[in-house]
Amino acid sequence: MAPSEIWIKGILLVLSILISFTYLSKTWGEQRAEESVQAFSHSSKNIRERSNDFGIGFDLTASYGTVAVSYANGTTLSIAKVDGSEKYCETWQRLSLDSSRHIAPPYDNMGDLWDDEPRQQLRKLRKRIGLPASADVGNIADLLAALRDKANDFVQEKFTTAVATIPHLVAVYNEDITDALEHVGLNMHGIWYYEHLVYETISAYAGLGLGLCRNYTNAADCLDTQREWERDIIMPVLYTRSALTMSFAPVRGAYFLWEPSYRHRVDFDLGSDKLASLQTPEEVKRYWSQVRTKLVEVMVERPAYDKPHKIILMGESASDPEFVRNLWLALATVMDRAPVLLDADPLFAAAKGAAEFAKRAPYTDQWWEISWNKSHNLTIPTWRHNQKKMAVGLHA
Repeated sequence: MAPSEIWIKGILLVLSILISFTYLSKTWGEQRAEESVQAFSHSSKNIRERSNDFGIGFDLTASYGTVAVSYANGTTLSIAKVDGSEKYCETWQRLSLDSSRHIAPPYDNMGDLWDDEPRQQLRKLRKRIGLPASADVGNIADLLAALRDKANDFVQEKFTTAVATIPHLVAVYNEDITDALEHVGLNMHGIWYYEHLVYETISAYAGLGLGLCRNYTNAADCLDTQREWERDIIMPVLYTRSALTMSFAPVRGAYFLWEPSYRHRVDFDLGSDKLASLQTPEEVKRYWSQVRTKLVEVMVERPAYDKPHKIILMGESASDPEFVRNLWLALATVMDRAPVLLDADPLFAAAKGAAEFAKRAPYTDQWWEISWNKSHNLTIPTWRHNQKKMAVGLHA
């Protein structure tokens, strides 16, 4: 190990001991209790702090971001697209790699908490002195700041909360997105079931008006509607200048998504810009063959899975006729029936869905309390006094 590396690790250890003594004095059960209380308390906090009658949604793709707004009257509008910097694009590509994965909250056990403590304390120290929690967070925050400014100019009203939706990349964690938003003066809405990581898969679904109740301000009725949605199999496809991604995911309404990593594919060598570098017809032909293979790779590897009912197009290049033609050619090799193709506003669909989630968040946050009360045959939230005890498995 190099001397400089030993020195850095020593500094991190000292910082961890000095800064985290109080934090580490808490028991594992107490920490779990506080997390549970915080989750149960989403609704009252959101309703107290939020006075806007609109929701702001950001879609952070691997090379650019978009922002949209959803108003209480049902109108949802696209606001702007901002291209990411070279550092931003490099960050997302690196975070798509398994080699970039690391321990991050929420932890599975006490050992992970201890092992991650030096990194967590360094993040906290950086934030205390006004820096982003990490270099990656700073790169993401730069784009968020530009999108925030576009949204502020558009709505002509200050907002402090939003929802950011992201590609499904293996090394992006809750803390990266919430810290990036915090760095630009925004809070991330807690979204029922998803908590903070909201993938483009489900945001685009919601952005097309699918899986959403109509009367969202009636939280109890909306929750009942959510539970009545039938299972749907969707295949969102994101095609941008820098990447091709696809997912093969079951959903039930816009608030339940099953998308483990093995149902998702991402390839940064198959973006539409790759075509400009190809010199011969044979190279172009090979490129489209690779695109077709990637689009149906999950279905070929797992033929027993139910086939998608809907294909959702996303991204700045998704409307390219040649891409759409090759998409149909690929699907024809693995499906007997053609699915429904949803291609309305592929550039902003995910951002519009995120905005819809943001607008509804103060009401969907009440679902935690409603579900708790129903399961305990309560009509008023009498459980609040005993949240902490129950969260650690104690009787009230």
